[in-house]
This record gives sequence, C-alpha cells and structure tokens, in this order.
Amino acid sequence: MPGDHAGGIVASVATQGRDARGDRVTVDERVGARIYLRVAGPLHPALTITGLRASYQGSANPLGAGRITVDYTVRNTGNVQLSASQLLRASNPFGSYSPARAPADLPLLLPGGSAAFTEEFDHVPPGGLTHVTVSLTAHAAAGQRDLTLPSVRSGTSLWTMPWVALATTACVVAGSVAWALRRRRRRTGPRQNA
Repeated sequence: MPGDHAGGIVASVATQGRDARGDRVTVDERVGARIYLRVAGPLHPALTITGLRASYQGSANPLGAGRITVDYTVRNTGNVQLSASQLLRASNPFGSYSPARAPADLPLLLPGGSAAFTEEFDHVPPGGLTHVTVSLTAHAAAGQRDLTLPSVRSGTSLWTMPWVALATTACVVAGSVAWALRRRRRRTGPRQNA
C-alpha cells in the first residue's frame, strides 16, 4: 500500500547465567529501533476534524462572563505522516470573543492515527448564538516538502446564555409577580354580586 508506514527492528541477545540462588537462567536482552518507510505510489495527505463539540458554562451573574470548552479529534485520513498548526476562534454576531487560541502544534500523526484535544475560551460574555471554528494548517515531516498540504476547517454553534442565572431570575420575577397579585387581591377583598 503506497504511503508512510512505521515499523521497528529488534535485536535480541540471549545469555546464560545464574541467579542469586545459583540456578541457571537465560537472560534475553533486547534493543529496538523505530523505523519509518515510504512505499512508492500516489501520496494523499489528508486530515479530518471529527467529534467537534462546544459547551458554555455561564456564571451566577446573568451579565457575567463564562467559559467555552471545545472538544475535538484530529484524524490522519491520508497515507502520509503529518503534523499541523491549530487555531481556534469563537465569535457571535457582534464580533470575536477573546483572542484566538493557538494551541501547541498537532503531534506527528501516522496514517490512520488520531489525537483528541480539549481547549477553553475564558472570560466569554453571554451573547446569544456563538460560532466556534477549528482550523488546521498541515506540516509535512522532513523530506516531504514537495507535497501539497491540506488546510482543514470545521465549526459548530452554541448558545452562550447563562441559563441557570436566567432561570433563577425568571423564578424570582414570577414569585414577585405572584406575591404582588395575591397582596392586591387581599386589599380589594372578595367581589360582591349586586
């Protein structure tokens, strides 16, 4: 199959010896070396972002800032080992939140390999519908400068609303209205029919 493959060479040497009680034992010593090789043929560098999810944790203050947590997995779906730079952005209709996040580069992924990530945006004010994007710019391993490398982008949307705080506020308002109505009924007394 064309593309990059990983393997290993193991050298083993068995020696005879004796243990602390004088019994004969065979000691097998091994040394391994990792190797990478490329099988000639068409090369298809490709990365895919899967499982992209974003969630928002608001503060107790309805107007206070919260946190967006982003989870995603990057898979090497091609046949060439690749690394990549990562960039995450969060924005709503009014503009971008926080500075863009540029986590550490993706580790070198062999074909079929994957890596999972969790990143966070702090100090995110509530702003309604928010869009989160993850962008990858692939890097080739040494000796692969002749490849056309992929750029990948994926996005998801979420509501950045302080739901717990809003629900608490709604309950307080509803309770206050109910209390005011009950108090008003007591003052006016029961209706009398003429």
